[in-house]
Amino acid sequence: MSIDKYASALATVRMVNLVRENDVFCPMAVIKLPQGENIADAFWRPGNIACSINVESGKIETVTRRADMEVEFLEDHPETDGLMGLQLPFWKELIEINDLAARTFAPIRYQSTDIAITDAGPIMVELNYGGGFDLPQYASGKGMLTPEVRKFFEGFGYDFDAQPKKKGWFFGRR
Repeated sequence: MSIDKYASALATVRMVNLVRENDVFCPMAVIKLPQGENIADAFWRPGNIACSINVESGKIETVTRRADMEVEFLEDHPETDGLMGLQLPFWKELIEINDLAARTFAPIRYQSTDIAITDAGPIMVELNYGGGFDLPQYASGKGMLTPEVRKFFEGFGYDFDAQPKKKGWFFGRR
């Protein structure tokens, strides 16, 4: 099953990776699908689609696109039915490539990979150090800071309860 009919150019799967002591935990995954004249899959490009993927199964759970400053949740692809609930091809292989790449760059503990699914299988496109929480949250409609994700960051010393230090001209200066 090809995903070509849902994208006008190369689509990639964004895997959010938390590299732990003995494994790679992926709390969220998204496929970014360029549409129309767009040659890149960035979600901010008008018309492009982002879909949340169930990490365990590889099935698409949501279909979203930008609507000005909002995110619009669609019932399916606007032009070609069958995207919602689609089982992405080569999912097992994609998970294996993601795991290998994440472990290779394990000194970077919070990272994301972009992996294309081609007719010949998944191909690594890039590995990003860090990465924003926005795309997976926009695509899923869910927050990323689950107890397990919070525990990961707290394990490296991040204190979610600490008050930010107030700096700058707008705090107490007249």
